[in-house]
Amino acid sequence: MFTLFLCEKPSQAKDLARNLKATVLKKGWYESADATTKVTWCVGHLLELCPPEIYDEKYKIWNVTSLPIIPEEFKYRVNDKTEAQFRIVSTLLRRCAKVVISTDFDREGEAIARNILSYVKFSGKIMRLKLTALDDKSIQTALGNILQGYETEALYRAAQARAWADWLVGMNLSRLYTCTCRERLKLQRQVVSIGRVQTPTLALVVQRDLDIENFVSKPFYELYIDLSASGITYRAKWQPSEKYVNGEGYVLTKAPVLQLASCLKHMEAKVISYKREIQTSDAPLLFDLTSLQKQANKTWGYSAAKTLDMVQQLYEKYKATTYPRTDCRYLPESQHACAGNIITNITGFLPELGQFLPDIDCTRSHKCFNTAKVTAHHAIVPTENNAVDVSAMPSDVLNVYRLICKSYCAVFMPSEKQEATVIGLSVGNELFKSAGKKMIYPGWTTVFFDENSKNKANDEEDEADLQKQLPESKVGDFHLITDSEVKDRKTTPPKHFTENTLLGAMENISRYVSEEKWKKILKETSGLGTPATRAAIIETLIGRGYVERKGERLISSDFGRKVIAMLPDTIKNAGMTAVWEQALESLCRDSPTMTLDRFMTSIKNWITQATREILTPDNRD
Repeated sequence: MFTLFLCEKPSQAKDLARNLKATVLKKGWYESADATTKVTWCVGHLLELCPPEIYDEKYKIWNVTSLPIIPEEFKYRVNDKTEAQFRIVSTLLRRCAKVVISTDFDREGEAIARNILSYVKFSGKIMRLKLTALDDKSIQTALGNILQGYETEALYRAAQARAWADWLVGMNLSRLYTCTCRERLKLQRQVVSIGRVQTPTLALVVQRDLDIENFVSKPFYELYIDLSASGITYRAKWQPSEKYVNGEGYVLTKAPVLQLASCLKHMEAKVISYKREIQTSDAPLLFDLTSLQKQANKTWGYSAAKTLDMVQQLYEKYKATTYPRTDCRYLPESQHACAGNIITNITGFLPELGQFLPDIDCTRSHKCFNTAKVTAHHAIVPTENNAVDVSAMPSDVLNVYRLICKSYCAVFMPSEKQEATVIGLSVGNELFKSAGKKMIYPGWTTVFFDENSKNKANDEEDEADLQKQLPESKVGDFHLITDSEVKDRKTTPPKHFTENTLLGAMENISRYVSEEKWKKILKETSGLGTPATRAAIIETLIGRGYVERKGERLISSDFGRKVIAMLPDTIKNAGMTAVWEQALESLCRDSPTMTLDRFMTSIKNWITQATREILTPDNRD
């Protein structure tokens, strides 16, 4: 009898086999010289959920009379494309005494392995290998800390719940709306695809586009005064009182502003408040997948899917970075000890980072080292692999690797220091304010100079009113007003979503939900979808013709708008699906307040109720 390590992909199996000294390559697996250790792989999902027609032939024909479709027990079948590898894996499983699940350490990885174990009715011992990176040192560390199988069963239950809920939503609602709306949307054979995450995401894009199209620009006015004191000239902005502004804080009438401006010239403004302080800021937290995708989109215009593919290559092919599909931006405190080796490696691989070595202190404590905040996977960081070949990386992969390395360097660099000054002024009954910032020490920001300069245009409006220099003052001083200016402005519509901003909206979905009952809950969840699925959701919307890429912008299509227009809020509401995601997270944590049966009962009841409501005569149009 032998121990079988069950991996997710061939490349992963090859790396693990090398560390297990299982170097004899067979047809579909590796094994040790004495054949007591074998390593095989799954090529992703070897099993898939059966379509409705497998449960009953009547479901081959799409019609509303057969809805809702709710199986008593969900069935799986072998994926046709990987049937050969499934036969190899299932044969090995029937012969081994113990299996060590070695797939990606997340919900989907757990499901890939355990679905097969369940399908072949495996009855031997189950263990779990917790891989966070595929370099040899990380693999050896994981092999020294193999978990008992029961410790990760909760991940599998959450994966089952996610897959089954998505099946129920997709199969039932896609059939329902395809059947009921073909005439309404003048469809021929086109499917109206509805998804638990994709539909609320589409609704976000559609609503943003409609807000832009329906936006009516209004003129408003701002007043500035130029002042002189101690040989320094500077500008201050008017802070209008309630009698001048509308409910949104805009001054919409120009005449009183012009009158005020003409009266102010050559008067003196009294300093009513003065604050000068040194502000320090440490480097931001390390990257999780979503923040990395957002930064790569903002800097180079990479799609979320492209960034995921590149960081997956860095993890699997180049052994250069840790596990990518993470929602965590923290590291365990124990990893502080690795910093010296990692910094030595990456400054050697990327000589341009060597210039920062004098400012890097690997003993420096940063808030990213916080074991209590680490989830299933820690932040994306460079590995300790000292044989990373950056010369083999394509330029876009190297860009992402460099970004991850810069982020890691930054946490060991000094704080940025700026001198911030704010002066409050009064002229009669009117108030003015001037704010300024002066760089004292750039600290960690120097490592991101290139990225900051590329993104400068996005921040120019926020920086427009900051003064380069303000005079030393004290309360009671008087500053001479040398000039005044009224600026004509126009309210601007929101901007179309880019992949960067749509990922941010999905991650922080509570900002886009109006119902107070959801807002509080959603602030505590991981958002709409997960870091591992958001890129695929965006690509799905584009692939199905719901959303179009126009340059960097994501624009809803006419078809996408029609679909959203006909759907009730219960289906397109982001709050509902994000709450489901919270329930899945509870299942992952093995919370006593949420069980697989309880979750599935609620989903089945919801599907049944939603179907009935849509099919009732009063709701059909």
